[in-house]
Amino acid sequence: MADPVTSVHLTSTQFAAAHIRDGIENGKYGPGMKLWQDRLAKELNVSRIPVREALCTLASEGLVTLLPNRGAMVPELSSDELEELYALGASLESMAVKRAVPRITAQDLKRMKRLLDDMRDSRDEPETWYALNREFHSCLLDASAWPRVVELVHMTRRNLGRYLCIKTEPVFKANVREWDRQHLELYRACAARDAKKGASLIQGHWRWTNGVLTDALAKSRDE
Repeated sequence: MADPVTSVHLTSTQFAAAHIRDGIENGKYGPGMKLWQDRLAKELNVSRIPVREALCTLASEGLVTLLPNRGAMVPELSSDELEELYALGASLESMAVKRAVPRITAQDLKRMKRLLDDMRDSRDEPETWYALNREFHSCLLDASAWPRVVELVHMTRRNLGRYLCIKTEPVFKANVREWDRQHLELYRACAARDAKKGASLIQGHWRWTNGVLTDALAKSRDE
């Protein structure tokens, strides 16, 4: 997939928004961190105007909270928000999957299988695995042909990116095989054209992962 930050088609505002968004998702801009317009403008080599507009865009996505003195802040982590985001993602993606399964093509299934194999081979590379995971889910979502629902799911996932700081390597290693198993089950339901089972599996997938990160968040606060 193309890197949105390096695309030559982006405006200055889109470039700034993509850069900051990616920084939040990969943990460069962590929870509670203040994002000052002047510093970001210098870092990105753009004026303050596109940075200000980018922060407004990210605020509408729930990724930042605007501050009164020309900046923004990455929201702190919250177990209640985590629960809400996972409940929202589970509901939206299960609807999309139920619609997508009858529409999935042989080419889609071939791509999903390749991604499953690549994920299995990337269990020692968390960043690569997470990128493949996003592509696997996107493949299924896109088959739904519901662009608004797809964008809402992606927005939910971007918000969950703020919780990357608790996706530590031990948490990943302890759960990656179970995630792979769940993905394989989902693939098999799609191949069998069982939309009801696919929707149920995606609900369980989101619910189980919510439990993993909720436990990890609680442990990180106890340390």
